[in-house]
This record gives sequence, structure tokens and C-alpha cells, in this order.
Amino acid sequence: YSPYKTVDFQTIGLDEKFDDAGDLFVDYANKVYLVDTAGNRVIVMNEFYKLDFTISEFVNEHGVHDAFDSPQGVFANENHIYVCDTLNNRIVIFDREGNFEKILEKPESALFGEDAIYQPVAMAVDQYGRIYVVSKTTNQGVIVMDEYGTFNGFIGAQKVNYNPLEILWRRFQTAEQRARSSSYIPVSFNNISIDSDGFIYVTNKSIDESKQMAAIRSKDASYSPIKKLNSAGKEILSRNGFFDPGGEVEVNSKNSEKKFTGVSRIEDVAIGPEGSWSIVDQNRCKIYTYDANGNLLFIFGDQGTQLGNVTKAGSIAYQGNYLLMLDYDNDFFVVYERTEYGDLLIDALACENNREYDKAIDCWKAVLQR
Repeated sequence: YSPYKTVDFQTIGLDEKFDDAGDLFVDYANKVYLVDTAGNRVIVMNEFYKLDFTISEFVNEHGVHDAFDSPQGVFANENHIYVCDTLNNRIVIFDREGNFEKILEKPESALFGEDAIYQPVAMAVDQYGRIYVVSKTTNQGVIVMDEYGTFNGFIGAQKVNYNPLEILWRRFQTAEQRARSSSYIPVSFNNISIDSDGFIYVTNKSIDESKQMAAIRSKDASYSPIKKLNSAGKEILSRNGFFDPGGEVEVNSKNSEKKFTGVSRIEDVAIGPEGSWSIVDQNRCKIYTYDANGNLLFIFGDQGTQLGNVTKAGSIAYQGNYLLMLDYDNDFFVVYERTEYGDLLIDALACENNREYDKAIDCWKAVLQR
């Protein structure tokens, strides 16, 4: 029994193809936003995946014609569309119809350092207008700004990957040798999502493999590829399942082609119904879904060219009873529809959340029967 079934492969609805998709996002009205990084544009579709409009060139606040340079992220709420204009080192804000409103440049703060490079790749906005930005060249954590672009600080910095042997060796190095050796700095996050309560989920696919493997059983949040942060940056993800809710557990096993796959490299996280959330493993092109307590609910998806599979898993996003997954190697995203089995799982979670435990028992029994 699969929790989702493939509905269709959906193209972007345009005559021309895109070569390098950067992000996929679904807003509160079920509109779909696709970032075409190579084409320097954002494609906006309605809930039925038909082209609504595109955003590429615009006239900025100085009355000058402007354009994106390799955008990689997009976010939309009731009032605005936010685009991470990555190589232009800024965030560009539009209204819901795609009309330019303003630009948020690199935040002004001494905490960035004089030589710091700001390259936003993903972002989210909470109900209070706070903006959370992931910059691929920023390792201090998630950048927090107010709605006007004023820098508020960093939250959730990734713990440093230390090598004990290198630390011991540094004790015997000269100052010049230490200066030439690599520094111990945190690795940066690669994606972000936000739930209805304003809690943010961030992913990291650059964690040292041995540290991540150890965290699978210890459930050490420091080296987990997924974190849930409150507005103060405290890690609050529940990890009450058998293993850390960070993807594959049997990381030393080999796949059908007898290739070592290693730990999960998490490309994106999406917030689902009834406190559930999903992550996508780019190594295996699989989607792992957990409940609010960190219990694994189901896994589906695979790498390949068969219906429902992708060759390089990218962004994922929920659209009501559908789940969308972008294929970075091709010009489509896959649409999965939740099945009856998946409905039973969500119904069970809904009953538990509403404290209707007698009904929840019936739902879980129905799951077991299948």
C-alpha cells in the first residue's frame, strides 16, 4: 500500500523548456511557483498547473530596467512574492500580480564581516513579517530580518564538524602552519520552510557523513540534517521515533545496482497536514514523511525513468491532497495524489490532534488491516 500515487508529469506549460530549475513553491491559494535559474525568471502557475504569468525583467525603484541573475528561491504569501536573486545578492519583492515593489539588499551588520558574501538561495516569511533567509555563503546560521530588510541576527548555526586528530595535530603546529590549515567553521543550510505557527524547518546536506551516521541512532540534533527552530533559534524538533527523523537508516546497504548510497542528503523539507512534514533524499530520490513527534509514517519514490520516478530529486511542496516533486535533471515536476491508505494515516493523526483517541484507534486498526 502506497500513501501516494503518481497522477502525472507536469511541464511548465510553455513552448520553451528550462534547463536549470532552482525551486518549487506552493502558496496558500495552491498557486505553483517555479524558479527557472538558467532562464532568470520565476514561472507562476494556477492550481491546475497552467501558466498564469512569468517574472523576469522589471523596472526598479530608480526607474531603471532590471533583471534577475541566477535566482534560486521563491516564497509567496497573501501580499507578496519574494524572489532570492542569488548572484545579484538581494531579495526582490513583487505584489501578487508580479508587479515590482522593492528590493532588499544585503543586510547591514558588522556580524557579516567586511569580506562576507551574501547569496540568498531560500527564504520564508512568518505571520509577523519577519524574513528568514538561507545564504549559501553564510555559515553563521539563518539570517533574520524585519519586513524592511533590517538585520535582526542569526539563528540556528550548525554545530562545527571537528576532527579529533586534526585538533591534536594543531597543538604542535606553528602559528604560520595553523594559518594555512583549514578553519573549523559551521556548514551552511541549503533550504527552509515555515509552518502555520511560525516555526521554521531548515535542511543541511553538507554535514560530515560519520557525524550524521552517528546521529541516526543517538538522535543528536547537532548533526541531524533537519532542524526545527523557534523564532529565538532554539532547536525544538521532536525526535521520539526509533531513529533520528533525517531520512535513510540503513545507510551502509547497497541499492539494486549494488552501489553504496551513504547517508541521506536532504534537498528540501515541506510542511504537510496535521503536523506531518516531509523531506526528500537526493541520493535516493525518496520522500520520507514524519508526524509531529518524529515518527516515520511512510517512504515512497525512487530514482529512474519509470512513471513517478525522477533522476535528480529537487524541491518538494504540498498542494492540498497532492505532493509535488521537482526533477532537477528534467523540465517537469511529478504530481502525487494521496491514496486511501494515505488518507487513513492523516485521519489517524487528525483524531489524535483533536484528542478523539477512540476514533484514532479505529483509524490505526484500518491502517494495520492494509
